Formats: sequence, structure tokens, C-alpha cells
Amino acid sequence: MERSLQVRLDRETVVRKRRTMGARTDRDTWVRTELRGFGRIGAQGWNRPEIAADLSGVAMPSWHAGFA
Repeated sequence: MERSLQVRLDRETVVRKRRTMGARTDRDTWVRTELRGFGRIGAQGWNRPEIAADLSGVAMPSWHAGFA
């Protein structure tokens, strides 16, 4: 992930939840990853950032990249 996004994660700031992990980067940004198997992506449909992007008036961080 660090190589793909061209950042270094600050290991001291890592926050882990059920399927997500987030951390501060050396670019003074925050990276959040969600881990899902390919079989679940089609069945689950959109995730929270995609839903928020479709709504007006909802605060949302900038989306920079996605990869599989």
C-alpha cells in the first residue's frame, strides 16, 4: 500500500477496526484502507465513501486512489 500510494505510514498512529485500518502519512495526510474479498464486493455494492460522494452537503475527505 505504501508503495502504491507513494507514502510512508506512521506506525505510531495506526488505528485498526474490524475490516479497516488507518494511519497518518509522511505527507501529513490520513490513509484508510478497507479489506474485502473480491466475492463480497459485488454483493455489498457501494461502501461509505462512495455513498457520501453521491449525497450533497456531506463532508468527505478527498479520494486519491483505489487499488486491488
